[in-house]
Amino acid sequence: MKRKVHLFDVVNALLLSGVVVATLYPFVYMAAVSLSASDYVIRNEVTIGPKGSISTCTTWF
Repeated sequence: MKRKVHLFDVVNALLLSGVVVATLYPFVYMAAVSLSASDYVIRNEVTIGPKGSISTCTTWF
């Protein structure tokens, strides 16, 4: 039995996907900033993935 795809289902899926991305992006960005070296953060070069070595960005006591 085939199910008919309605325009509402497509638009609803697109809108909800946009909401999910808009909700998760700040958390992913902050995780990338916290794991990046401070030089990259200061120059605003961090986007979605961390840059630099983790050994250079934190001092472990």
